[in-house]
Amino acid sequence: MKKDIKELFLGWYDYPKREYEIIMKNGVISFDTNIFLNLYRYSKQTTVNTLNRIKTIQDRIVTSYYVAEEFSRDRRKVESDSIIEYDKYKDELNNKYDDLLKEMNNIRDNKISNHDKLIKQVEKNRDSILAAIDNDKAEKQKMFKDGLEEDICNLISLNITEKFSDDKFEIIKQEGLRRFKEQIPPGYKDNDKEENGDYYIFASLIDYCEKNKKDLIFVTEDSKEDMFQNINGIKIPRAELINEFFEKTKKKIIII
Repeated sequence: MKKDIKELFLGWYDYPKREYEIIMKNGVISFDTNIFLNLYRYSKQTTVNTLNRIKTIQDRIVTSYYVAEEFSRDRRKVESDSIIEYDKYKDELNNKYDDLLKEMNNIRDNKISNHDKLIKQVEKNRDSILAAIDNDKAEKQKMFKDGLEEDICNLISLNITEKFSDDKFEIIKQEGLRRFKEQIPPGYKDNDKEENGDYYIFASLIDYCEKNKKDLIFVTEDSKEDMFQNINGIKIPRAELINEFFEKTKKKIIII
């Protein structure tokens, strides 16, 4: 019996163009936790633009229960860290300017007639840059107070997958730990953690798409080798993930 090699080893081949277009048009879309958390890290304008883009496809969004859980657990720290980053950035810039001004003050060359003027310009430049950083920090803090969390929670809450039962979760947990040990994607690069959260997310989306007979577009900023293979600087989704998804759901996945 003739068998199609591209179906037998799906993950190592590109989908036909027409099939890819159908998945992109009709598949459900799921975001990894880092996509939602990065909305706290981005500049205000980037966050607003990203949120607006996500809202245009909100009727297609499905969120893993375990993404919702990670977001709820980690969001406060990420928000706090994003503000602290501004202060760290200011300290680093101040140190660089101090070094520059020290060097300039050590230069006493009669050929530089406007030496003192140049120093004042550098000091003025520092003040304007630090003021701009303070302004960005204030804008981000205002964005937090004006309801960023509510906007993100509303998107997540549109369609959250079911939580695994205790018995099934124990099976999923042990499988995640096995994948740590045997370096099976996803999540094995996080084997310093107690649990394989990436696998919980993947397994829950497999479960959802199998039950609802849906293709999936999974969007992540995780570029580690347990999610993407690096071929001469080009990162492509791990074939094992695409194959496993298809074997268990009979549907297709695109990982972006």
